[in-house]
Amino acid sequence: MSYLVNACYEQEHIHGCRSAEFSKIAVACAEACSTSLFLHLEGTYLARADSLACALARGCRIFVAPSFPAELLARQDITLICVKDPIAELYRLANLFRLNSPAKIIAVTGSSGKTTCKDMIAFLLRQRYTNTLKTYRNYNGLLGVPLTVRKLCADDAFAVVEIGMGEPGTLAKAAELVRPDVGVITNIGVSHIGKYGTQKNIAREKGTLLPTIASSGIAILNGDDRECRELGGRHPGKTIYYGHGADNELVADNFAQAMTGLTFSVRYGGQKTHFSLPCHGHFQVHNALAALAVGLYFGFTLAEMSPRLSQFTPATQRLRPMHLGNIVLLDDGYNSNPLSLAAALQALTALPIAPRQKVAVIGDMQELGGLTLHYYEELLLLLLSLDVKQVFLIGPLVQKLARQLPNATTAATPKEIVALLQAHVVEGSVILLKGQDDILFASIRDEIISWSHKAER
Repeated sequence: MSYLVNACYEQEHIHGCRSAEFSKIAVACAEACSTSLFLHLEGTYLARADSLACALARGCRIFVAPSFPAELLARQDITLICVKDPIAELYRLANLFRLNSPAKIIAVTGSSGKTTCKDMIAFLLRQRYTNTLKTYRNYNGLLGVPLTVRKLCADDAFAVVEIGMGEPGTLAKAAELVRPDVGVITNIGVSHIGKYGTQKNIAREKGTLLPTIASSGIAILNGDDRECRELGGRHPGKTIYYGHGADNELVADNFAQAMTGLTFSVRYGGQKTHFSLPCHGHFQVHNALAALAVGLYFGFTLAEMSPRLSQFTPATQRLRPMHLGNIVLLDDGYNSNPLSLAAALQALTALPIAPRQKVAVIGDMQELGGLTLHYYEELLLLLLSLDVKQVFLIGPLVQKLARQLPNATTAATPKEIVALLQAHVVEGSVILLKGQDDILFASIRDEIISWSHKAER
């Protein structure tokens, strides 16, 4: 679909050609082309000093920015539109694309599991509908949501949009832009509790998604999560609860954890189907149930989704299993909060291998405000209760636990972590990487991969 500049902007704001058309919104040089409007997001991480010149060189002829250099203002063959607030303009343009999109929109939020759940939903939908847009990686914040929505095309059947939680009110703002047909809340944990103070406040913020769902649409909630279940009444239309408990409509049972992944059964409305998922950790079953609920709502059957789900692979740093010679690496180093860290550790301990083959590399958790000490004390008790051979701690907060953990060793760098692993890891070991600092943990992962390759020579 094409848009006329003079239909989108007041005439007095347009400098140069007024009859220009665009069908895309570009915010980075690599996206710019002859059919795009280039929005210079000044003041954000996407802005570069040469962005406008680069976009011009790539064929773009429509530019929106707070100001323009003299060399562009002197040209009459291009279109320049001056705006005071480029982020507000991004929302306005994204809203234009949303209003004209025929796609069914699925919004996903929650304290943990958002990205994996979003990826599973898109993966299932793409089995039948290849034109399914999804949030890139976990770009789910103030900028990320409109950056996803502005990619909507006229032939998109679905869009799966991940919505995160920043400052109070930002989730509602993003949800109002998305205006989903389906809203999914994976769980309500304590991520961001340092900012929100209580879990109830977090639930209240997450719940602002529900009133934005179309009245003819559906809310899909984790029925095993008490806070989620209490939010159910905020959507006036249909709500489906999923989980392990019998009081849910979509229920999973008969779990088994193997080294190759999970197996479980799912029951819904008289259907019962066996599933295998090449993931680790029982919490992944909740992610799968949410994705299956979306598929069921749009006419898929459990039977047809089962073989598709067995081919799903988690994204990098999302508890993704990596087989490296005679060890397995569980790469979960993107983020860490009390809920996700406990789930990752339980995924490690549930594996059918000896305790001496289970190793955890743990970093600091997300900022927890006044409850920091409480949640690290809980982590200490959890680590003391687990059958894990060795725990390596990296990070100023988590390292304080080492004095009370007989199987813990501290390290300051990725190379030190690998040296410790070389000294302690036995054949057949599984190493969990879990921390808040994704750059640090990506470095640890890469060092381990390099070590494993050298060991194979």
